[in-house]
Amino acid sequence: MVKFGERLNFEARRLPESWRDFFLDYETLKKRLEVATEAEGREEEDAQARDFIRKATRNSFQHLLDSELEKVLAFYKRHAAILVIDIDELKEETRHISETITLAPEIEDFPKTNQELKNLADLWVKKAKCLENLLLFLSLNMEGLRKIMKKYKKCAPSQVQSRPGLVTLRLDHESLPGGFVEQGSFLPADIVEEINCMKDHTELVACSQAIKEAFLQLDVMRSVLYSKKKSGRSRFLSVPVRIPLPVSRRAQQSIRVLKESIGNYTDLSPIIRALSEAQKRANENLSVIQATPAVLETQVGIFTAPPPDEAAFATLPGLIANLLSAFMYMTNYNLVLPTNEEFCIHIGSYGSMTGVIVGMADLTAVGISILYGWWSNTSFKQPLIASSALCIVGNILYCFAWDAGSFGLVLLLAGRLLTGMGSCRAVNRRYIADFVSKKRRTAASAAFVAASAGGSAVGPLLAVPLSMVKPSKVLGR
Repeated sequence: MVKFGERLNFEARRLPESWRDFFLDYETLKKRLEVATEAEGREEEDAQARDFIRKATRNSFQHLLDSELEKVLAFYKRHAAILVIDIDELKEETRHISETITLAPEIEDFPKTNQELKNLADLWVKKAKCLENLLLFLSLNMEGLRKIMKKYKKCAPSQVQSRPGLVTLRLDHESLPGGFVEQGSFLPADIVEEINCMKDHTELVACSQAIKEAFLQLDVMRSVLYSKKKSGRSRFLSVPVRIPLPVSRRAQQSIRVLKESIGNYTDLSPIIRALSEAQKRANENLSVIQATPAVLETQVGIFTAPPPDEAAFATLPGLIANLLSAFMYMTNYNLVLPTNEEFCIHIGSYGSMTGVIVGMADLTAVGISILYGWWSNTSFKQPLIASSALCIVGNILYCFAWDAGSFGLVLLLAGRLLTGMGSCRAVNRRYIADFVSKKRRTAASAAFVAASAGGSAVGPLLAVPLSMVKPSKVLGR
């Protein structure tokens, strides 16, 4: 089995030699990691010296990893910017030649125009190769980063902890222990956006789309040019009858050479396929990395990085069901507020019990959130169904309490307890955090807040029409 370091060097030979100095130095990182691992296993009599050596070797590895990542990032930013500028210039040149070919009534100098078109196609092919190389560069480096961080976690030395103002790196991949690796770094937090921009590589995606569109346009331009030449719109195809036979043969030979030159363009189909494959591989390797600022919210677990796009499984029906759950719970929770005191007096209790009755729901909501959080590790549908059923049962008990006599207060408290157990807001939030992509996360969170606020407003408002409903006996009472 070929080692990854050897495979990395082999694939790197496909790229320009001048690029190799900017590759992630995988072998040096591996050696530095071995030193950190050995230091972790050493047993020194002096505990203070032992801890100092472990921390020094651990930080040495992390500093090297940070500098290597910065090197890759700087290379990407420079070459991506150059490629974007070159693509824009080529698009303008393509537009000019396209107008010359398609709008002109006839091609006066066919060989010159044909050569210009061929040169333009060669330039686009060259830029396609540059883009393919840059995508391969990113793929290999991110794969190397994933491999070295996998070794880092597998060897289990003490990791660098996240610190406020610095970057926390997270890699999600099925090959990693536990499915992910997360560790602190010494990179400043202002580099987070640059790392995530490299992960998304939207500039390269746009360049790839521009190149594919240009290839299609080149095919159209070549067809138009050939058709005009073939139809005799150019003086190079018109052979006067008065020319002697030897000249006619030379003219026929010239025509044959021109036709061959038209068909002598580079075949663009393999280039498009290679570019698509390189883009697919880059997307797969870059999707695993995520950089977040190590702020207080991250340390206490308030902030959770969004899932990669391929792991964002949230659907529109699922989001609607999630929002309805939040809306209905808040409606149900606040529905009793306007009539709570009147209800207590009716069943023979004190008006001051209203606070206790309202608080019973919050009391159980705190404890049940822990259960729902554990339950949502395996399912989201079942907790939502269970919470809805508990709210319904709580409402039924609340209604029975009106005519329950001496048991009214007990049923009233039991109904509110079950209503609190129907609080599934922890699951609602986790569904958004775990399965909504980065692009849709803000909108989904805003919709969740709006649904909760809407339920809080609708609940008391429903007390008005419900108070107009004529009372009826339940079970003959």
